[in-house]
Amino acid sequence: MMRALSRPAPIRWLLVPVIGICLVLAILPWLFFGGATSGAGPRTAAEKVAATHLPALTGLSETVQRPLFHSLRQPSKAAAEGPATVSGPVVVGRYRLIGIISAGNRRQAMLARIDTGRSSLYAADDALDDWKVAAILDDGLTVTRGTETETVRLKSRAQPRP
Repeated sequence: MMRALSRPAPIRWLLVPVIGICLVLAILPWLFFGGATSGAGPRTAAEKVAATHLPALTGLSETVQRPLFHSLRQPSKAAAEGPATVSGPVVVGRYRLIGIISAGNRRQAMLARIDTGRSSLYAADDALDDWKVAAILDDGLTVTRGTETETVRLKSRAQPRP
């Protein structure tokens, strides 16, 4: 009988030398160069902090001299009272019209409460306290309450000079 020709080694046996070569290449840098901790880089925590590029403290002397945590440290009265002036058109006396968002035929108005500064998006027919958003225009907003109607327009910006 004739003996069958020897078959070539299965491909899985070829993976063994490839994986071995990859492992040797991964280990060599640690054997010859001492790993990632050697070299010119900082080794201790103090050296790492010293190696960072921080600005000189001389420019921050006022900030550094003030105590960070102090029982008498409070925000300034102007900051505690909130914004002194309201920028932007006022809606219903309690909201500021920030802008109009248009996406296709869908429009939303972004309004911020004057007292808290929180902003929210409103669409047509949404309730705004006891008012209802009747329409959102390209440049403004119309709200109604019963027979009352209030229309607020965004401030127009001056055209830039050519």
